[in-house]
Amino acid sequence: MRILIGTVAVMLLAGCSVKPISAENASPVSADRQYAFTDKNDVTLLVTRDQGWYQSGHTIDFLIDGTLAAKVRMGEVARFGLKAGSHIIAVSAGGLLVERELNAKSGETIRRRIPDGVTLDVTPTTF
Repeated sequence: MRILIGTVAVMLLAGCSVKPISAENASPVSADRQYAFTDKNDVTLLVTRDQGWYQSGHTIDFLIDGTLAAKVRMGEVARFGLKAGSHIIAVSAGGLLVERELNAKSGETIRRRIPDGVTLDVTPTTF
């Protein structure tokens, strides 16, 4: 009986796990959920949200300079065109807001990740 309970617990935890996904393997955010910064510009910003099963239907708001740019689901990527310079990017969900500064140089591609875990954040990534 203990083995059965342990096995079920491990399976449930594995089913809730999340992991990073590369921009190349992520599904694009649908056009009806990407609202701003959609044109090519000096800088390309790629934002991916971890993939997994936990809360997969819920969206996280992604903002650029205070403007709602997209609503991102798990396993998705959004591409944004920005002018070179300083920007404030943010993620928002459930009344929480986390902001980060982004300094963009012309010709650069910047990758950021929305990790799905205990805390809400947007972080640099190599994925």
